[in-house]
Amino acid sequence: MARLVLNRRRRAHSAPGGEPGGVAPFFEISDLSVSYGGVQAVRNLSLQVGEGEIVALLGPNGAGKTTTLKAIVGWARASRGEIRFEGRDLTRLKTEDIVRLGVTLVPQGRQVFSRLTVAENLMLGGLARNHRGSNGDMASEMLDMFTVLGARRRELAGNLSGGEQQQLVIARALMSNPRLVIFDEPSLGLAPGLAARTFELISRLRARGLTIVIVEQNVGLALAISDRAYVLAGGELALSGDVASLRESPELKQIFLGIESAAL
Repeated sequence: MARLVLNRRRRAHSAPGGEPGGVAPFFEISDLSVSYGGVQAVRNLSLQVGEGEIVALLGPNGAGKTTTLKAIVGWARASRGEIRFEGRDLTRLKTEDIVRLGVTLVPQGRQVFSRLTVAENLMLGGLARNHRGSNGDMASEMLDMFTVLGARRRELAGNLSGGEQQQLVIARALMSNPRLVIFDEPSLGLAPGLAARTFELISRLRARGLTIVIVEQNVGLALAISDRAYVLAGGELALSGDVASLRESPELKQIFLGIESAAL
């Protein structure tokens, strides 16, 4: 049965699927707060992600989504709370140590090294790997998987189209051989057709054994490939549930003012 949780005040979340505690979740944020210059950007956020899930983190501009991502990968420090991956506390670790443990971020904005080739961009992505195979072998695997990149491996990354650069950023992130991949606004700046194809690609990554968290403002695209979602508003968790329940939620439409129900 579909479930929807309104977070009117702070409350605990059950493990994905409704199972009680016991086994530690694959990935978990507990009571996280993050402040910038005395302003709390995220307050008392708790969420869980099960291994093999695709989970969306939604919300309008200023909701606290990007701040949450920065805290996960060590770019912002939590003022309280914990972030745990496979039972290991990430909250105070350096970014490079977090990546070596198997967590990687695909940043928004298609941030490629424009004066390096496609192949060179990929090799840079493998620098943080923790003795999990050859970078050359992994780069070959990525070029086989992303065929357009394979055809342009010697091309400067700055000469690629927007969609091709997005594929390169994803492939470069996979070079670290992660188990949890976090996408920050993957549709940003892409034409609708390219954005849809990017989300289809993200969905297929699950078959590689990856667990995925997507931060996105395009609710329709995110819900189309996700199992569950958490919705932030004003730095706090406002809503959470499975995709079926969220699609029917009037509260979700209220949070995203101006969004048409057809887009959900």
